[in-house]
Amino acid sequence: MGADASVFHGVGADVFTIEPQTAGLTFFGCIGGTFATLFVLRQRRVAAAEMANRIFIASGVALLGLMALNLGFPGNARTLDAFYAGCFLGMSTPERLNGWFQPVLGGRSLPF
Repeated sequence: MGADASVFHGVGADVFTIEPQTAGLTFFGCIGGTFATLFVLRQRRVAAAEMANRIFIASGVALLGLMALNLGFPGNARTLDAFYAGCFLGMSTPERLNGWFQPVLGGRSLPF
């Protein structure tokens, strides 16, 4: 925070450009992770399980989804990151994340 402006590096506006296909894959990767985790965790048997078991099951969903995505889209780190972030979003409690609109908004809020 001194008078030397060379310490603060600027980022060009072209850094934030993204292709529509990449943005779509990122969005749908996040939504896929969210809904896969929501679906599994809100099953009656899983919802009645202890917290440690639910966390283990959610991590299993994330691992299986990441393996499948890595086979389908090898080398696409953005989609893998978005799916993983979506799995965390899907671990939200029903009181915090209900309906279908809130998960979609959560998936849209990812920084592309």
